[in-house]
Amino acid sequence: MKKILLALALITIPILVEAQAMDTLSIKSLVNALGDSIDALIIENTELDKNLREVKSDYANEILKANSTITQLNAFVDAFGIIYTIITILIALLGIVLPVLIWQFGIRPSRRLIKNLENTVEEKIEGYIYPSLSSLGKIRIFWRENQAKSIRVRSITSNSEASEFAPASIPQGYGLDYVASGT
Repeated sequence: MKKILLALALITIPILVEAQAMDTLSIKSLVNALGDSIDALIIENTELDKNLREVKSDYANEILKANSTITQLNAFVDAFGIIYTIITILIALLGIVLPVLIWQFGIRPSRRLIKNLENTVEEKIEGYIYPSLSSLGKIRIFWRENQAKSIRVRSITSNSEASEFAPASIPQGYGLDYVASGT
C-alpha cells in the first residue's frame, strides 16, 4: 500500500508542476490521464491484494504442515519418554527385588545350612574329642599327683633337686604316652 501511495505522489507532482504552465484544456486531459492512472493503480492494487492473500494462504498451509510435523515429533518424543520411564521403573524394581530374592532364596537358606552344619560338626567333634579330653584331664590329674608324690619323696632327700623334677607343663616333644607313663 505504501508503494502505491508513493507511486501516486510521484506521478502527481510532475503533473501538477506541468499543469500550472498549461492551459485549461490540457489540464482536463491531464485530469483524465490522472484518473486513468489511478484506475490502473487500483486494478494493480487489487491484483496485489489477491496475490498477497494467495501467499498468505500458502504460508498458512505451510504453517499448518509445520504444526502437524511438530505435533507428530512431540508425540514421538512423549512416547520415547514414556518408554524410557517404564524401562527405568523396571530397572529400579529389578534393583530392589533382585537382592531381596537373592537374600530369600540364596543367602538365607545357605546361612541355615551352614548353621546346621556347624551344629552337626560341633556335636560330632564333641562326641569324638570330649571323651579324649576327659581322659586327658584324668591323665593330667594323674600326672600331677605322681609329680607331687615324687616331689615329696625327693624333698625328703634334697630340697634343691625337687624343682628340677617338677615341670610346670608337659615338656615339648613328648606326647600323651610320656604323661601316662609317669616318667
